[in-house]
Amino acid sequence: MSWEHSVSKELAERIVAILNEVTGNNVQFMGNGGEIIATTQPHRLGDIHGGAKNVLAGKWDEAALSTEDAEQMEGALPGYTGPITYNDRRVACIGITGDPEEVKPLQEMAGLIVEQELKKEKEQKEKEKLADRIFSDIEII
Repeated sequence: MSWEHSVSKELAERIVAILNEVTGNNVQFMGNGGEIIATTQPHRLGDIHGGAKNVLAGKWDEAALSTEDAEQMEGALPGYTGPITYNDRRVACIGITGDPEEVKPLQEMAGLIVEQELKKEKEQKEKEKLADRIFSDIEII
């Protein structure tokens, strides 16, 4: 099965673990279409997160559910889900349960870290391509 998400599984799992360690809250990392690709709730892995799906589709800027909001929705918990952008495109979402106002800054910080990691990965791949090209050129000589 191929990986069709902009963020690696390893990076998503690392971010989930860090946020969970800091907050003690449930954390979800969603990729394409709102699919949960890393989570503190393994039974949800592979499920579609409705809020993230709408955020990634550009229908919503964020998904912030208060306790009252969550009580109105079956299976929902209070929390905040926001986008991760890379090259001016929404590529993933991170959701953290808890008071939306309290967890939003942590989600935003994590989003910036993921964005920086994606930039580093791209730079590393470009360096590897250049090294391969130079090596190929040297072999020809």
